[in-house]
Amino acid sequence: MNVWAQLGVALFLAVIVYSVAKKIVQNKMEDRYLDWFAQGEYEKIEGSIRSFQGKWLFPLYNREHLLLQVAQVQNNKEEIDKLFEEMLSQKLTPTQRQETVMAAFEYYVFEQDRLKAKPLYGEIRQNFDKKIAHRAKLMYEVFLNHKADHIDELLELLESVPDSEKGTCCLLLAQSYKNKHDEQEQLKYEQLAKQYF
Repeated sequence: MNVWAQLGVALFLAVIVYSVAKKIVQNKMEDRYLDWFAQGEYEKIEGSIRSFQGKWLFPLYNREHLLLQVAQVQNNKEEIDKLFEEMLSQKLTPTQRQETVMAAFEYYVFEQDRLKAKPLYGEIRQNFDKKIAHRAKLMYEVFLNHKADHIDELLELLESVPDSEKGTCCLLLAQSYKNKHDEQEQLKYEQLAKQYF
């Protein structure tokens, strides 16, 4: 085997070893982040994600997504706004774009921030599939337009949606009943929503 072939094989093996080592370290850090999250040690997560090692291990989108989760747990509205602004201005894959737009839209709807939710709602209606656009419409009309005329539809949805979506459906029902000034039903669905979150 000539020198160039040996060099090629060595380089190939080095790339494989590097990739495997990086994946092992990445998995260990993910486990550590989960532990820190469970213990409420958010400063450690933020410091690690912003460190050289964090930047080496995780792509920007993943780092910002984790920082967003930390900011949401801490209810740090300034940081949430900053991170959504940064994430929405990045070049993302279509799936990442959809996830980010929906996460930002839902956050701003629940915060009842019409100014920030409206352009996201326009993007959802224009670019996303009908099911997602309809869900966004329900959220927008119930939380921002204070409508109560979707209760029957939401009650039907509550019976058919998977458990992962029942909490959101219950919150929509609670807000709808609040819009209708029916405090008893509002409290009922607020309590029910807590079972799914």
